[in-house]
Amino acid sequence: MDQAAALLATAGHALLLDTHTGTHRQVPFDPAADGLAVLVVDTRVRHHLADGQYGARRAAVEKAAAALGRPSLRDVPLDALAALDPELLPRARHVVTEIARVREAVALLDAGRLRAIGPLLDASHASLAGDYQVSSPELDLACSTARAAGALAPA
Repeated sequence: MDQAAALLATAGHALLLDTHTGTHRQVPFDPAADGLAVLVVDTRVRHHLADGQYGARRAAVEKAAAALGRPSLRDVPLDALAALDPELLPRARHVVTEIARVREAVALLDAGRLRAIGPLLDASHASLAGDYQVSSPELDLACSTARAAGALAPA
């Protein structure tokens, strides 16, 4: 996805990539127009895709989709996850709720309401940390420090 973003992104926009359909769309994103800036933080924490954890998470998501009789979790409603084995639930819940958050963020950006996405960003990090278990103490600290310093946060 990084390569697609580098190739397809345009100034003043976020790039919405739909990996299911192979389509993309430019979404209005101009923080400076709202008196905001984007903060990029390198936590210096290294991750290793070869350790098998990425594959294990992906396998859990695929297993959850199969258990629900779906090719993917893309259009699975949140309440349908109640039928899942409790071991699969957190990973599947992250995927389903993250898709919903992305859709909501795009709608807010399309409506020119950039400042309203703060709660979605916080919920995304919480879901990554809790349900998907891919955060770290360093990333958690970076997020909480940014919020304490005035980053977008729940309204």
